[in-house]
Amino acid sequence: MVEELKQFAYDLLWTWQPRIEALFRALDPELWKSTRENPVLLLSQLGEFGLLAELERQGLAARIGDDVAVLPEGRANRWRGRGLAGRDL
Repeated sequence: MVEELKQFAYDLLWTWQPRIEALFRALDPELWKSTRENPVLLLSQLGEFGLLAELERQGLAARIGDDVAVLPEGRANRWRGRGLAGRDL
């Protein structure tokens, strides 16, 4: 799950996909604002354990696989090739 979110964070596509942006915001709305909506910084400040705790607490883990589905076909195929898409989380 952590790797999938890192992939989203470093792929600027999230800026055009409201579902992906909403996922980052939902992790920690105050931290999202204080990082100036920077997903890389958000994930860094949450840390792996904090991120996993938020994903579990909010039930967000299941959304990651759904959000991969909104990627354009070429990108989704690259994610599938890395074993990221269609994975049970």
